[in-house]
Amino acid sequence: MINELIKTCTGWMMCGFFSTASQQSKAAAEFHSRVVDVLDWGSRKWYNVSRNDRGVIFEKS
Repeated sequence: MINELIKTCTGWMMCGFFSTASQQSKAAAEFHSRVVDVLDWGSRKWYNVSRNDRGVIFEKS
């Protein structure tokens, strides 16, 4: 499941980047917002799971 989330978030970040480059700021904000929402959700859902099991995607940077 974590690998799928990483791929999804990476795809959304790329879509956000390309939307920004295309001057589509509303779409860019939506894609970036999705990434932040998923990362916040995962941090709360798997707060008590070891880093080795959940991966680094939900680490605070």
